[in-house]
Amino acid sequence: MPGSNIQRRLTDLLKLLGMASLYALLIHLTNLYFKSDIPIRVFEPASGWALAALLIGGKRYAWGVFFGAILVNATSGLTLWVATAIALSNTLAALLGAWLLTRDSRFDSHLRSLRDYLRLIFLGGLGSGFGALLGISALLASGLLAPDVFLPGLIQWWMGEVLGIILIAPLFLVWRLEKSDWLQMKRVHVAALLLGLTFLAGQVIFLEWFFDNISMVPKGYVMFLFIAWVAVRLGTWGTMIALVMVSIQALLGAHHGTGFFAHDIAATQLTNYWLYMVILSVVGMALATYFAEHNLAERQLRDLSAHLQDMREEEKARIAREIHDDLGGTLTAIKMEIYWLARELPAGKESGPLYERIGSMSQLLDNAVGVTRRVITELRPTILDDLGLLAAIEWQAAQFYKRTGIECRVSCIEDKGNLDKQRSIALFRIFQEALTNIARHSAASRVKVEFRHGDEEVVLSVSDNGCGMPGGQVVAPDSHGIRGMFERVGQLDGSIGFDNLPDGGFNVTVVLPLSANHQKGKQA
Repeated sequence: MPGSNIQRRLTDLLKLLGMASLYALLIHLTNLYFKSDIPIRVFEPASGWALAALLIGGKRYAWGVFFGAILVNATSGLTLWVATAIALSNTLAALLGAWLLTRDSRFDSHLRSLRDYLRLIFLGGLGSGFGALLGISALLASGLLAPDVFLPGLIQWWMGEVLGIILIAPLFLVWRLEKSDWLQMKRVHVAALLLGLTFLAGQVIFLEWFFDNISMVPKGYVMFLFIAWVAVRLGTWGTMIALVMVSIQALLGAHHGTGFFAHDIAATQLTNYWLYMVILSVVGMALATYFAEHNLAERQLRDLSAHLQDMREEEKARIAREIHDDLGGTLTAIKMEIYWLARELPAGKESGPLYERIGSMSQLLDNAVGVTRRVITELRPTILDDLGLLAAIEWQAAQFYKRTGIECRVSCIEDKGNLDKQRSIALFRIFQEALTNIARHSAASRVKVEFRHGDEEVVLSVSDNGCGMPGGQVVAPDSHGIRGMFERVGQLDGSIGFDNLPDGGFNVTVVLPLSANHQKGKQA
């Protein structure tokens, strides 16, 4: 127990040192760029990192902000008390911003909505305003700042802190939420392409690559198109990467006197740059969070639909069991009673009408037993649970032939066996719906079914020689059965295709990928 406490304290200390080191490094890099004797800058990335660290790790990381700020300010020529006062202002700004954001449960630090992002800017900006007032007052009291520039200095300090919160804090906050999504191998090439194009656009706009003869005004607003593109495709984390990249490119262009902000340092002290980046960030994050909310709602709707499908299948199975156990047992008992009654009746003409009535009752009872079995089978075929999907498909094909007279042949190309319950039920229900549509609409005389269960996917193809889909309209708007097929396939990340065959007829092909967990289970 004591050893675990020491290890935990050591881990916390290393995290605190890492927090302080990164904070000091960000201030140092900013000092190298702006080359100012006083810590007033139009862009302060460290403020965003400080607020994000406190929101993620808690207020104990405020010590990292304090010591990191003292380390940099004390080594940059400021007196110890001024460095301490500025470090205290930076720390209190982050603490106040974090407290304002977390004092109720309405703020989501993952920034899943535009409201959360705007709350981060507004409430974090309030904390920054308080810290800027303390810091600028310390500079004024030390004589490093003239009284006539107190208000402009206060505004510029606040602007730098706010821009750091707008650009840097969300980068770390949403890192935990989305990085595993678009950094998957199947999407990383899309991310690389979009971010690469955004980088090239930034080089053209802010550093005058290639097209230096085009007017700056139209070039400057082209960046909104690229940020919107990134926001739609890559979400909030990709948008923040693009925004940070663009902000650095724009600062470099202003420093070298090229591009959209070539004269902004001399003309407005980078105020235009600040406004541009704030507007660009809000627009980009508004789009990103809107689509994030939309995708979340769609995902929740799909999960709800899948849950309802599972509940419906479970309810069908439960009803089938109860019918089998209760009603089936009762019908069997009645049949035994009828058999006993027939056996106990005396022979003779007097019993003739009773024997006829007993025979009629027995026939009605047999019909009731047959109907009960059919209802149980339609609710949930026991063969699907007992023998698997392929056997259930073959059984359903035989039942379809008996009921409709349409020949239905099943061919198995490959069957690895042990297909999971969810995919088995989905494919079986889709197969039932396909046969129902063939019986109702196709006027076919033959159906061909192909089943393949491989290592990476399971494929079910149902083809008929009927009239096909007239007019090329594959899916009718009011077709609930077809819509149900799409829902079942979508819940399993699969695909379904509907095609008219060249020689006449219609084909339905379902492809369901097998998850890694399913494949591991099979190997085990």
